[in-house]
Amino acid sequence: MPAVRRHAHGGEPRQLVLSEPPERDPFDDSQWDGEPFEDEFEAEPEPAPPEPPDHGGGKLAGVVMAAAVVAAYAWTGPRAEASAAFRAGSADAGRILSGEVWRAATALTLHADLTHLVANATAGAFLATAVCRIVGGGLGAFLIVIAGVVGNLLNAVLNGPPHDSIGASTAVLAAVGLLSGLAFVRTRRTRRDRARAWLALAAGLALLGMLGADPRSDLGAHLCGFLAGVVLGALCGWLVPLVPGRAAQRVLAAAALAVVAGSWWLALHA
Repeated sequence: MPAVRRHAHGGEPRQLVLSEPPERDPFDDSQWDGEPFEDEFEAEPEPAPPEPPDHGGGKLAGVVMAAAVVAAYAWTGPRAEASAAFRAGSADAGRILSGEVWRAATALTLHADLTHLVANATAGAFLATAVCRIVGGGLGAFLIVIAGVVGNLLNAVLNGPPHDSIGASTAVLAAVGLLSGLAFVRTRRTRRDRARAWLALAAGLALLGMLGADPRSDLGAHLCGFLAGVVLGALCGWLVPLVPGRAAQRVLAAAALAVVAGSWWLALHA
């Protein structure tokens, strides 16, 4: 039925004027064939980036690394006991700058007390697992260890003596940086709106503030670990487009273990 409207000019009597009927009756379902009408099409949403694949070893890698930190604490004890491990393995900036660079790795396995250990082991298990599910267990462990070591070295250079630090938190925040760097590169490659890639870095900074801003902690080590992780994560995203296979993952896992074990051998025999 045509639509009807009233029309009047000045003092003239009102008239009924027929308007043009609509192109389709919005209440007539017989005209609908199940497909949207042309005027109902919206712009096609931008495709979301593909979900990262889950690679073998990634699910348990974070738990294994956390267990290794707990085992190291069982061997070294708390800082209050002043064991030889703390004297030989802490990230003493003066000694690192004098050539004892292995301290940057050994310090990652030392913790002041049980509270310090539980906080780092818990956060590290979750974050390391997240990294390893993206790049694989071996590569993830290697990147976390190297980023933690680089973070401690950079912190020693920036602070200088008599600065001294211990704890796996540098590596934990390095894992946050790795996730941010990997997400940044992945988003830049897959989205048309590349400005969104910066959101990954913003999210990483937010996590850094949540996990690493305790005034009683070594804020410099946390920031340096995070920055080292961002750089290594971005480089890995650009230079390693395909995740290494199982054989390579085993080699990289052994390399990560060798870095820590070899550093402790040097610390105790130097």
